[in-house]
Amino acid sequence: MHLKYKRAHKKTQEAMALTAQDSNIYKGMHPQLRKAQEKLKIITGHKHVRVVNSGNAAIMIVLNSLEGPILVPDQGSWSGVLKIADFLSKDLIKVETDKGLLSVDLLEESLNNIAENPQALFISSLAAYTAEQPILELANFCKDQEILVVEDASGAIGDPEKKLGNGKISNIILASTGSPKLVNVGSGGFISTDKQEILDKSSLLIRSFRSSPIIAAGIAQELEFAGDNYKKLSQATSYLKNRIKEVIHQKRSGTNLILPCSDPPRRAQELRSSLNVEGKNIITICPRYDRIEERAVCVEIKNLDPDCLNKKNLREISAVITDIMF
Repeated sequence: MHLKYKRAHKKTQEAMALTAQDSNIYKGMHPQLRKAQEKLKIITGHKHVRVVNSGNAAIMIVLNSLEGPILVPDQGSWSGVLKIADFLSKDLIKVETDKGLLSVDLLEESLNNIAENPQALFISSLAAYTAEQPILELANFCKDQEILVVEDASGAIGDPEKKLGNGKISNIILASTGSPKLVNVGSGGFISTDKQEILDKSSLLIRSFRSSPIIAAGIAQELEFAGDNYKKLSQATSYLKNRIKEVIHQKRSGTNLILPCSDPPRRAQELRSSLNVEGKNIITICPRYDRIEERAVCVEIKNLDPDCLNKKNLREISAVITDIMF
């Protein structure tokens, strides 16, 4: 079994290196920034896109533009939202979920217990990276309640089925393009929306956080592979979920495995020793807000090079996990 940690595609590295040699790289709006933003408009379906220097910058820009209380899942979402909302003194309300997975029923129940109408729901495409959120159902409900849907699509941008990261469904989409995200260029991020006022309210921050043309060149190239990579990662994860028992959200599509256990540090160390990954490790432990708030071990399939996820390697991964965890 030979597993490789995810890296930017060779063509992406070449595009970034070529842009770095441009003598006009920092003069005005570089063509690579325009190119990345135009490609993102096509992928998201939104009219307005801004490429910025990090996913956290994208969060700060969006949160700065929102006025009322903001709903967030009680687990399984981006922890940076909590930290940045606290920094900006924004009012966050945690919504109960089923191990990160939100439903209209749970959302409606939470709203019945809230006195003030929230302005937005901030949710990731994938709950804890292991289960597709029912974005369409949630968005339809939120539209009736006049609540904006802000979707972190870092793990699913370019979804070929258009269920996730779709601007016809979510009012605002943002993402990180740092390593090892789906669009994987080491740093950067973006915001897309049809609501120009969201961008206007944070115009100073957008200028301050503008991405470099080098990163934009990488984003533009990586977007060519995003849909295929997401498909490979989700199919590989589904294959493993079908072969391994006691996996959180076993029937849901996602890009990692979450395995409940009583001693996560010990099991995680055993898995790291047995799963030979060239580069970095792919094992994390819970409880953790970004995943689930219970004891568990996560096998981050999303962090692997999609090209190494062949049937032979997947069978061996399955055998190793089964032997150690069960």
